[in-house]
Amino acid sequence: MRGGDFSELLPATQLRDPLGGVFAGNLIPATRLSAQSLRALNYMALPTVAGTQSNLVGNAPNNDRFNQAIGRLDHNLGDKTRLFFRYAWADEAFLNNTNANISGSTTLPVETKNWVLGWTQTLTPNLVNDIHFGHQALATNALNYWYTNGLTTAGTDLGIPGFNVDTTSNSPGIPFFNITNYVGLGNGATNWFQTDASWHGTDALTWIHGGHTIVAGVEFLKLITGRQAVNSPLGQFNFTGAYTGSAAADFLLGYINQTTTPTAQVTNIVAQWRDGFYVTDKWTATRRLTLDLGLRYELPTVPYTKNGFATILNADQTALLPANAPVPGFGLINPNHKNFAPRIGAAYRITDKTVLRVGYGIYYNPNQNNSFTFLSQNPPFGTVSSYNGATGTPNLTLANPVAGAVGRPPITVYTPNPYLPSASMNQWNASLQQSAWNNAAFELQYIGSQSIHLDRSYYSNRPAPGAGNVQLRRPNQLWGDIRTIQNDETASYHALSFTYRQRLSHGLTALASYTWAHTIDAGTDSNGGGQPMDPYDWHRDYGNANWDVRHRFVANFNYELPFFKDSSHVLVRSVLAGWQANGIVTVQSGMPFNVVMGGDNANTGTNALQRPNVVGIASASCDGSNPRVNCVNLAALQQPAAFTFGNAGRNILRGPGIETVNFSGFKNFSFKERYNVQFRAEFFNLLNTPIFNNPNFTLPLLTGTTTYSAANIQNFGTIPSTRQDNRQIQFGLKFLF
Repeated sequence: MRGGDFSELLPATQLRDPLGGVFAGNLIPATRLSAQSLRALNYMALPTVAGTQSNLVGNAPNNDRFNQAIGRLDHNLGDKTRLFFRYAWADEAFLNNTNANISGSTTLPVETKNWVLGWTQTLTPNLVNDIHFGHQALATNALNYWYTNGLTTAGTDLGIPGFNVDTTSNSPGIPFFNITNYVGLGNGATNWFQTDASWHGTDALTWIHGGHTIVAGVEFLKLITGRQAVNSPLGQFNFTGAYTGSAAADFLLGYINQTTTPTAQVTNIVAQWRDGFYVTDKWTATRRLTLDLGLRYELPTVPYTKNGFATILNADQTALLPANAPVPGFGLINPNHKNFAPRIGAAYRITDKTVLRVGYGIYYNPNQNNSFTFLSQNPPFGTVSSYNGATGTPNLTLANPVAGAVGRPPITVYTPNPYLPSASMNQWNASLQQSAWNNAAFELQYIGSQSIHLDRSYYSNRPAPGAGNVQLRRPNQLWGDIRTIQNDETASYHALSFTYRQRLSHGLTALASYTWAHTIDAGTDSNGGGQPMDPYDWHRDYGNANWDVRHRFVANFNYELPFFKDSSHVLVRSVLAGWQANGIVTVQSGMPFNVVMGGDNANTGTNALQRPNVVGIASASCDGSNPRVNCVNLAALQQPAAFTFGNAGRNILRGPGIETVNFSGFKNFSFKERYNVQFRAEFFNLLNTPIFNNPNFTLPLLTGTTTYSAANIQNFGTIPSTRQDNRQIQFGLKFLF
């Protein structure tokens, strides 16, 4: 294909020539190939196997480095005063590869410094005060292949007009080329630099009086987050197949469906106090009944930009504030002063072997500061614009990626809704515990929760589905996309679990647990890219959460083998006696996946976010016993009519589950009474059971038909890789003294 020969796509896909007719034999003349695309291909690995699907197979190196040091000093002043100081330092680096295409790798250096002081003072026999004060500093970066290898002009060398921020802003790399249903090029979310610092102080006073243990305390936390991170700082191009019927052919011709311009990254430092005040009472009301009562008040102060590199939209969304930016200390949202969190729990001993426990509480989570750091992407500090390609005849090309722009470019702006209440969760639980035979117990537990005010990215300036230029149909013509951080989503969780615990008995300890659970939400958080298909109706995305695991069984055991302990033969006793066997068995149902379509069928300015219609019973058979190609029932899916959203729900299908066994054997060798050497043999995924990833879930955008078939879905429904390693065996020695 790299030379323009797409004949292997025939007869399923006949390439259209957007300038008229078709490409005979699916052969694109060399003179039509984009010079910029051909240069970019130098950073894409060659296929390793034949075929047009899943043809890049290889090992993706993931190298980690860890250096850690921890020190602690404890000192007692008499029997009433205890002091301690702890310092921890860690220097780590991770190399992550999502596939064998090395240019998609990310290096993540992380350095952490943490210290804490503690003072515990016994005031009276029933009154104790405990004070802690500490500081943590974290620096974490995300660096791409070009940055770590010193390729400082790679993006500029592609020759794409206006896409030279790698040299003008010292941010090595190339733009991100998003090619629907193919491996992309570049690494958009990189060359990020972030620092987090916190100052944390607590004081808790504990008073024991009769059957009451009362604790009253305060907590002060100053959080400072500095971040230089734009989602695609080097720019991005989306190729969807809208012009030829193949995203790869669009790419080679340089025909862009959507362009996002590059921008310099500016560090915005956001600071906030997160304080708390609480009182709890653990009350032994009777011999059988114990109550836990508490009230906590959370007081997050208004987050503000510490260095002033942030602007937000005014109430009418006609201008950015402050007008004279930068303004250090500028507040970003309205205050939250209603975060009261009552807690209640009870344990009742029905019999000497049966205990009933119930609980209820309200919990708050402050708004994440990361959502405010990217306000430095707004003018006057940064400018990002998005351009959508015309329908039919391409007007955006790699030789002229913003062609046809008239007047003011459609600037993308970011802003928080001034009303951002803290996310809160109402949680309740009930459990029944029953003691059984020697050191064994059973537990039946139900846990439920309802969360409100969850954050999302609300794109409040997207047009409704329809024909015509996207920008000209936006509600607010002053801007392009408006990404508003808004806290209006909800989520729920319900789980029923049954647990068996076996404490040490005859050398055996064991734990086995089965859980049925269901998590429902409308998407991931705003910092994780969460946005619904229809920005004006997130309820259409309310469904199985990305991490919804319906069934999960886990069992583990530790068994001290009793054999040969009493052998009279010294060698037999030394080598074969004293072994310990350990095991973990995990069986889990599959995770959901969201079927989406590449491109922008509804013509709202989005890509790979819209879902198809469901016209039958949607199902998938993507476990290891079924073919890992075309494992989705295509007869139940249909492309919606142009300029409409599909009716499919979010995350309606599930991928492969997990079945894995880990096993280890330990043996201690003792000598000179005080010293032991432990030999360890560890087997991860003992049975070498493959644990597959979810299948590719992006359908191509069809032309001339709305019916999907095995011939036109490209690699949709194909499982490309495993999510965990195959069997690993390791041996070790541990010296104990």
